[in-house]
Amino acid sequence: MAMPYPDSVRASGRQKACFSNIRVLLGAIEYYNEDHKEKIKELNEITINCLYKEKYLKGELSKPTERCIYYSKGNLDENGEGIIYCDYHGDFEGKIKSKIDDDFESWVNTRIKLKRLLIPLTISFVIATAFFIQAYLF
Repeated sequence: MAMPYPDSVRASGRQKACFSNIRVLLGAIEYYNEDHKEKIKELNEITINCLYKEKYLKGELSKPTERCIYYSKGNLDENGEGIIYCDYHGDFEGKIKSKIDDDFESWVNTRIKLKRLLIPLTISFVIATAFFIQAYLF
């Protein structure tokens, strides 16, 4: 019998797949930079297309979600100081915060605000119902 996966398991799998893509990009850039005088210093769609054209990336990267867009921060060709990250998942070293964390914080804050709003409304509803029943029955 197949069991459905909770959303957290799916999200974790997508994040791991995204980090795997980052590792593939890091390796492709490293090989490219070893073979060429003109180094790749930053990652964007143009440099990703160059890596495909030059055969450093063999197949299309399978993006786990449509939100996965890869960028870099810092210089990728010097001393390993540059970081490649996903705009949505962040980086696997935790230096760039993931937007999943922001989404979760936003969700929690919205639930807290709704609870603060709903508790007084519920109390008001109970009081109004009690007055209505009292006026209707007596």
